[in-house]
Amino acid sequence: MTLVVVRKTNRGIFSFSDTKLTLQEDSRLSNPYLESSLKSHILIPDISFHYAGNSALAQEALDEINIDFSERQSASLGRIVSILFSNVGKGENEYPNNGVSYIISSLSENKILVIDERGISECEKEAAIGDVSENGAYKFYCDKFSEILDFLTKNQEPEYSYLNECSAMSKAFHRVIENRNFTTVDGFAVQLMPEKGCFFYTPSINLHSGPIDTPMTPGVSVSPDFTRVDNGSFTFNTLQSEPCAPNAVFGVHFVTGDLAVIWEAGRKISPNLVKNYSSYFSQ
Repeated sequence: MTLVVVRKTNRGIFSFSDTKLTLQEDSRLSNPYLESSLKSHILIPDISFHYAGNSALAQEALDEINIDFSERQSASLGRIVSILFSNVGKGENEYPNNGVSYIISSLSENKILVIDERGISECEKEAAIGDVSENGAYKFYCDKFSEILDFLTKNQEPEYSYLNECSAMSKAFHRVIENRNFTTVDGFAVQLMPEKGCFFYTPSINLHSGPIDTPMTPGVSVSPDFTRVDNGSFTFNTLQSEPCAPNAVFGVHFVTGDLAVIWEAGRKISPNLVKNYSSYFSQ
């Protein structure tokens, strides 16, 4: 799994990745909270997107971004989108849309640019920042995923029990967005700590009375480096211990003090499930 974040700053647009891609590293944009070094590159002004897909597609898209600026002022966005969706439906052991699970922008003073397989559209920033459930791309994938989750629950498939955990965490993060502080949902707890520029996630069974002061295994604490990246942009892998799926990813973005969360569940799904429910992710 690779997550590439391309976002606008007042110095231009930079692309970041949580894997080691072949772009020149800019030490000024290093972020110690990612497991590997961030890479950066200037992109066309007024374009910003988050992309989650496989590393090969991410590299190809970044190679396209790396083309000389003068040659791609007008057509680069369409070309990049085309690359990101080039392998949709070809996954054997992943969701059919293995090329991408979400693409969404987060700009503090611009409209949100949402890109999915249905096209490119704009929405007001408040639709995705402050209440992420109103974002079309988020709702589309959550609605489709809920149908699969219902099927697994009814058929008692133990192999996919972690999907219930993904769903619970999605609800928990959504509640945090609504309440702006702390919540527990379906056995999971999330506490937003704006004064520290971070939040904590942990199964609520680990909670003591009072606020969470330290991250708890398998909890996650991530703090953006506001001094190095405008508004702080970061990602993390939150399901790291067995029997949970290792590929459940949350893209998290702080914008003007608010928290926006775009959710992507674990991607390791059996071929039979893909065959039976591929239409859910190909409409």
